[in-house]
Amino acid sequence: MHITESIHKVAERVVTLVSMELPDNIRLIRDYDPSLPELPHDPEQIEQVLLNIVRNALQALGRKAAKLRCARVPPSS
Repeated sequence: MHITESIHKVAERVVTLVSMELPDNIRLIRDYDPSLPELPHDPEQIEQVLLNIVRNALQALGRKAAKLRCARVPPSS
C-alpha cells in the first residue's frame, strides 16, 4: 500500500520503537529538514529500512557513548 506523507512521520514511528531499546549511553538526535516534500511510499517498507539502519548503528556502537543523529545530507555537486 502506498501513501503520501512526510518521511518525518515514518522516522518518528521508528524513533518511538527504538527509544525503548536505547542504552543510557546513547542519545538519538533528530534533525529533520522541514523543506522535504511529502513522498509517495509504502510506509511499512520505509519504516523497516529506517529501523534496520538505526539498529545496525546501535549494534556498531556497542557500549560506546554516542549521539546518533538522524539528518538529511544534501547531495554533493
